[in-house]
Order: sequence, then C-alpha cells, then structure tokens
Amino acid sequence: MNRQRMMLAAVAVVGIFSAAALLATNFQIYEISAGNFAITQWPTSTITWNLNFLGTPANVTENGSGITASTVIGDSFSTWANATEPGTSTLATNVQFNFGAQNLSFPQAPTLDCQNVVGFADPNAGSDFPTGVIAFAEITTTPSGFVPGANCPSYTTPCPISNCIVDVDIMFNPSDTFATSSASTGQYDLESVAIHEIGHLAGLDHSNIAHAVMYPYGDTSNIGVHQALSTDDIVGIGHLFPGPGSADGNGIKGTVTLNSSGLYAADVEAIDATTGNVITETLTDPSGNYHLRLYDGTYYVYVQPLAPSSSFGPTTIANFRGQAGFGDNNFSSIPANPTNYTGKYY
Repeated sequence: MNRQRMMLAAVAVVGIFSAAALLATNFQIYEISAGNFAITQWPTSTITWNLNFLGTPANVTENGSGITASTVIGDSFSTWANATEPGTSTLATNVQFNFGAQNLSFPQAPTLDCQNVVGFADPNAGSDFPTGVIAFAEITTTPSGFVPGANCPSYTTPCPISNCIVDVDIMFNPSDTFATSSASTGQYDLESVAIHEIGHLAGLDHSNIAHAVMYPYGDTSNIGVHQALSTDDIVGIGHLFPGPGSADGNGIKGTVTLNSSGLYAADVEAIDATTGNVITETLTDPSGNYHLRLYDGTYYVYVQPLAPSSSFGPTTIANFRGQAGFGDNNFSSIPANPTNYTGKYY
C-alpha cells in the first residue's frame, strides 16, 4: 500500500492492492503449450493463517473496546470467506480461513516455510517497503520439484494446475501507523488494508475499479477506506474458490480486435445499464478474447487500453503483476516461456 493515493501491494513474494488477467482479479499464467491462461491458485480451499506478534503492535492504535489488531485481522479474513452473491445470502465462495497460532517465533520476514504469517515487524523494512508502500503480501508459488507433504507438510494435496500458491506472508510497514477503527489524520485503517492484502493472499491481483477492495490506490482519508467487497471482488474470489453463488456460469464473452487482429491485454469493463456503475472487469488474452463473469443484469461493455505508467492514468500496466510477468511493457509481444507469481506485489 502507498501513502496518499497509495499503491496497495500484494506480493507473490510481497504486496500492494491488485486485480489480473481474464478476470481482472486473478493471478494467471500464460501456458505456451496450452495456448491460454491458467489460474494460479491454492491446492486447497482451506487456508491456515498465523500472527507473529503478541499484544498490540507498536504502530497500531486500538480504538474501541475489544477492537484489537488480531480481532480486526480475523474479521478481515472472514470478510472474504463470507462473500455472498450480491443481494442474497448465498455464499459466492467455498474458501475457508482457519486461524493457526499467534507466536513471536514465526518468521518476521517473508520465508518459504508454508506458514502463512501476518505481522508488523519486518527486519527488512528498508528494502521491503519502497516509498509510499504501507503493506505487502508476499506470495510464493510451487517451486520446481515441489513435492506435496515433503516440501510443505501443511499441504498434502497435489497441485491440480501448473502453478499453486503455497506460502503467503503479509507485512505492514512498521514505519506507518494503523488504527483498528476511527483512524485519525495520518493513520491508515487497518481493516481496509488487511482485507486488500488478504485478497492477494487468496490469489487476487489488482482491480482498476475505484470502489473495489482490490483497487491499487488509497489514502488515509475515508475515501480510501474499503471494508465491503464490491461485485468485482466477489466475482474474483468466487472464481478462485467457487461457491453456490459464484458467477462463473454466467457472463459475456467476446473478442477485442484492432486492425482485424486480436488485441492483447485490453481492459474490458462491464457497466450496469441501469446505474452506470462499473461492475467488473477483465483483460483480454493474447488472441484478444475475454470473459466477463457476471450476475444477472443488463450491461454495456467498455474497452480501454492500459496506460504504460501512472503519468497516463490509473489504469496502468504496472498494476497488473500477473500480466507484466509474461508481456513486455506495452504488451505488444507474448513471452517465450510461462512464468509464475513468486515475488512482491506492491
């Protein structure tokens, strides 16, 4: 996360806020042999998380009776697990987040130990937090030769796809101040930041929709606080961990072309025809194809290019780590080899 219009980050080994390819909110990998995208996800829908602090972190202000840092983080995991189909009580996802332990012995820096740790003390703070970054989710995916049970005793299920997430550590910048509620000037709302980073932990990249939890920018004012999931967020978590109310069976498919050729990495948005609100988005694959996963309704489809940098607008290539991993800066060519999402997302 970044200060004042902060870039929120997620790490595939670290992170800011985010959403990605074919579904603007998934980490995806382009597989040369298959000729399409494959989701990078967890090998299981049950994920255990841990805390590496005791008591109250030094840089957290606990406002309100019983509103502790650990309580807020637990509630933030529940926000994703309890995501429902908009307007109903039907769960959109089957993901389960189980609390493991709260122990200072957990590593305080990103470490591949298959222990998903949330903490506030990072000994590498100087290098882990570039200017403006207030939190990250560091994600490690299955390395070459990964053996379920041997490399990660916590996960005995083989990875059902080419690349699985097996370790995510979330760190909050120890130089910034967070509040559990009623944040004062200069303080960041802990729950808002935690929900965003947990979205990365689940496998979501950035979203270009400003009211979405996974939008990559925020600030210390109320306008930058997002504690409720948007439809785009719900569509994303439901696609990675489908529940009975997921939108995967519905949607709009199409192809974006330029000069009769499919256009790679175009940002495609679904706009509610009644309200005019942007509901969800996706990026086109190398052939220009897209699939907007949607709940019932009437929508307009809007297409725009990704900007090469923030100087050209907020919808930037840099906000999509998953895409940037397998395309050049302008997405004008397709890489020779597939990639994964081990690394830091800001």
